[in-house]
Amino acid sequence: MDNKSIDVSSWEYVLLKFKDNTFDIIFKPININHLKKDDQYTVVDIVLENILGDELSYNLIKNVQIIDEFESSYIKNKNSVTYLANHLKELI
Repeated sequence: MDNKSIDVSSWEYVLLKFKDNTFDIIFKPININHLKKDDQYTVVDIVLENILGDELSYNLIKNVQIIDEFESSYIKNKNSVTYLANHLKELI
């Protein structure tokens, strides 16, 4: 993996909530495309842990998907990653 800092403020996400108050999250991280897929997921895991903390990240987020573009059905529900922590707090 590159040894560089990554600005995640431009990342977007969509949360999919389940009845048990867990979530899948779909990320559109525009500036890590140059990384191998495994490394992209490592970066996303680190971002989630930094934003939510270990416990919430592991207990609330069940699946993570990384995409290049959102499906049309998700576009109206996308948010900036800067709102992720508050968004989850509102939903749980």
